[in-house]
Amino acid sequence: MDPLITFVSKYSAASGKKEILEEFLSINENVSLEADRFFEKYGGGYFVVSQQHIAYNERNHIGRINAYFDLFNLIKTHDPEKFRRIHKGTPYCILGWLFIDIGDYGQGIFYIDAAISEDVRIDPFGWKSRPSYGFMALDISPGNDDAKRFTKSIKKYVEEEIEAYNINFKATKKHLTSDFLVTNFVEPRIDQLSHRTLVSSLYIYILEAHKQLESLRFRSDGRGSIEPFLTHLHKGSLLLESVLKEVYSSLSNLTLGKILNDSFVKEDLKVVFYNTGGVGHTLGDIVDHLMPKLPKDEDNIHNTWLTLSLRLRNATSHTLLWPDTFNEKAYMELYRQILFALFFIIKTKY
Repeated sequence: MDPLITFVSKYSAASGKKEILEEFLSINENVSLEADRFFEKYGGGYFVVSQQHIAYNERNHIGRINAYFDLFNLIKTHDPEKFRRIHKGTPYCILGWLFIDIGDYGQGIFYIDAAISEDVRIDPFGWKSRPSYGFMALDISPGNDDAKRFTKSIKKYVEEEIEAYNINFKATKKHLTSDFLVTNFVEPRIDQLSHRTLVSSLYIYILEAHKQLESLRFRSDGRGSIEPFLTHLHKGSLLLESVLKEVYSSLSNLTLGKILNDSFVKEDLKVVFYNTGGVGHTLGDIVDHLMPKLPKDEDNIHNTWLTLSLRLRNATSHTLLWPDTFNEKAYMELYRQILFALFFIIKTKY
């Protein structure tokens, strides 16, 4: 029987709730497998690879997400301390998959990250063998096809962007690879919460770009709010600033512009900001004048990415009242100025 139907039938009856709570209280907090089995038995379930033939309108992702939250609310209200102590990596990871399936990448990766925290807490020596870490490490090696379905999806997007980045360089020594990204950026500090926030934010930034492009493709001819696009670009520039603060920790109290203008950073990254005069303070100027005209040769293109990223940081930080200059092509170029600046920092400093 569908786990969602099983849960709803239990949850809607007093005797069913009593059964759930009794089994919850009987979980041995030191045995993660007992908690995993509990959530597999009473959680809302998810769609395994063999069920992908089921029509999307019959999958009821929202119902499954709500079922997990109802279950959490029931057991946490009854015994908050026990809820805190038992292993919740399995339901958090499944919630991540469900949210990703409906295109809510922020919530999806938030819960996969939460699953890693649970796995590290309960299994400090074996947590890297669990699906949540495999997702962050872009591990698509054979095994656990249900988890790998999501990992393959994010890795595909990441590698497409890396390929677009590498086109800018003839010299292969400047090329980035997904293996380099994982080995040098993702893995070394993945057990640190602050660094995992950066990794999560990078994946979300890439995934949400495609969601924003879809919105542009299908929006009204009369156009409308540009808030989602400005917010996405702002988050990307904030991520760039945060990565630089991790690299240059002594400058962690400075803004992006002050970090990039620091004398040591400018020499270390070989940064040369282009003098654009009074042009570039508006979104329209960035799209119409700076992006087309700033240098794109491989020796200087990183300066273009950093210059435009700084301009975008300022343009998206102070107002939502810009004229609507967005189309798919322009938005992809704006998004990639920040993304490629991030890739450049990762390749250069990690």
